[in-house]
Amino acid sequence: MNRTTLGYFVMIVGSAALIWGIIHLGSKLKAPPDWSGQWQIVDSGKPARNAMIYQSGVYFVLKLEGQPSESYKLRRTEDSLRLVGSHRTLAAAVDRDSWGTQLKLSDPNNPSSSVRLWRDSANAPR
Repeated sequence: MNRTTLGYFVMIVGSAALIWGIIHLGSKLKAPPDWSGQWQIVDSGKPARNAMIYQSGVYFVLKLEGQPSESYKLRRTEDSLRLVGSHRTLAAAVDRDSWGTQLKLSDPNNPSSSVRLWRDSANAPR
């Protein structure tokens, strides 16, 4: 085998190993949940309000009706989802049932500031 053939052989085998490694490692990645879109804030005894979530990957902008928008970054741990912002961190929990999709955001430092957001709000309990 001459040097040119050996060089091409090493390039082909090396490239194949690199592609296999990228595919193998990439198969373990998980996309962040898609929460973008219009939501309804539904609290018992209060009229429903609109909320908008703009999302790009792990970056979120939460715009509640009548309030300035807030930016967050999603942090995923084994047992929880957290939205980390510059002023506060929110714990996030998602529940899908016959009412639709419910997203509960709560501030561990201020339990009274919990918000329930409904995506399919036509059937949401009031």
